Amino acid sequence: MKSIKFKVVLLFFVVVFLVTATMGIITINIVSEAMMEDARYDMQQIAEIEAKNLSSRIDIDLEYIEALAQNGIIHDTAIADDKKNGFFLLKKHNEQVIPRFRLQT
Repeated sequence: MKSIKFKVVLLFFVVVFLVTATMGIITINIVSEAMMEDARYDMQQIAEIEAKNLSSRIDIDLEYIEALAQNGIIHDTAIADDKKNGFFLLKKHNEQVIPRFRLQT
């Protein structure tokens, strides 16, 4: 027959194990929720920064298009369409050689 000492030690071990396991599970859940909240916040911040970056790039492109639209060659009806196209193809070639300045944030 098992001694009372063994039964007390076994009971103590079971109680300590159950308390430790319960606290571990609770801690894992709390830490997991905190990490998910931090990840959501970080993703929101990244999305806002990228939206601002994209907006500034669009603004730069719109300003460039507006500047091209102000060019007199577009409005001049005396210039043939193929010469207008040649002008813009030359402009495109020059931009590929010397790219436009873009703000990088």
